[in-house]
Amino acid sequence: MENSQYDDLKIDKINLNDVEKYRQEVKILKKEKKYNAAMEKIISLFDAGHTDYDLMFDLAEIYYANRDYQRAEKWAFNSLKTQETGKPFILLAQIYSDNNDTEKMAGALNEALRLSDDVSDTDSELLDDMLLVVELAYDADIIAEKYPYIAKKMEEDEAGIDMDLLSEGDKEQQDNTTEGLDEEAAVDNDKTDNTKLVTDDESLQSAQSAADSIEQMINAELAKDSEQKSADNTKQPSAQTAAQVTDNNIIDDSAPVDESAIETIRTGILQEDTSLTDKIKKLNAVAAKYYFDDDFISAQVFLETAFSIDACDEGTLRNLVQISLRQNDKEKAIDYAIRMPVVDFTLLDKIKNN
Repeated sequence: MENSQYDDLKIDKINLNDVEKYRQEVKILKKEKKYNAAMEKIISLFDAGHTDYDLMFDLAEIYYANRDYQRAEKWAFNSLKTQETGKPFILLAQIYSDNNDTEKMAGALNEALRLSDDVSDTDSELLDDMLLVVELAYDADIIAEKYPYIAKKMEEDEAGIDMDLLSEGDKEQQDNTTEGLDEEAAVDNDKTDNTKLVTDDESLQSAQSAADSIEQMINAELAKDSEQKSADNTKQPSAQTAAQVTDNNIIDDSAPVDESAIETIRTGILQEDTSLTDKIKKLNAVAAKYYFDDDFISAQVFLETAFSIDACDEGTLRNLVQISLRQNDKEKAIDYAIRMPVVDFTLLDKIKNN
């Protein structure tokens, strides 16, 4: 391999006995986010003739971590030429998601699910987040036609949620049938119930992992907050009537907003150990959930937070334009529209004719 294209990197001459040591050092350096040093090890291995799947995918991940999406995409495809697994497709989906290309992202996710045996638990969480975006962007019939593996995953998730509800219903029914037993029989039944509960918990955990999504996180936080307020309803009001994020936020006194739960979710996203691009993507996805529930104030909290991270993100700006129009605020919609990297006249016409 010609070294001239890597003049800025330190290329070592590797002995056969050092190959495995260099491979392990690449993993360690990546974990420590010492990407330049990791790249030097990879190129040294390339130079010694070791151009395999693992090294190519390592290089793709390094380029992605440095937000060099073009080279990350290139090396993800190069790795797929040597070995077809789900991980490169997940990385490609992340690249396309960061670039707001939902169609390409959906295609990559569909391929990743086709090879789902290679998907780890961590990758599964990434898949769930991006699948929610696809589910919100396309009608079910379009997903079934263009992305059959995504459609299958959605069906499995729905079945998992149904299984969860069914198991809870069975447990409640069983509890009701044992209420009339005497004390000795109740003790015996408690032992049986406890054994069954452990088995049910394992089944529920399996079902819940398949249905893990942003919406579940939202529902869990809302439920937890609701229980807390019920226990302390004499000290705190049941709901707040305004949500203020920035000076530009719209206040609607007629729409009650549970600020505590919203802030818990928002802070959780901001504190995640992910890139700012990933945070923007997730904030928009959560906003979409509230948007579909016509809870525009809560949706705007998340959109304004994404806007505070990157005021030039096109996807966030488009969503802010839309939510401003739904709240009959043309002035604010125009303000967001003209902030886009390239002003979209079609969008301006939409605002004008709204």
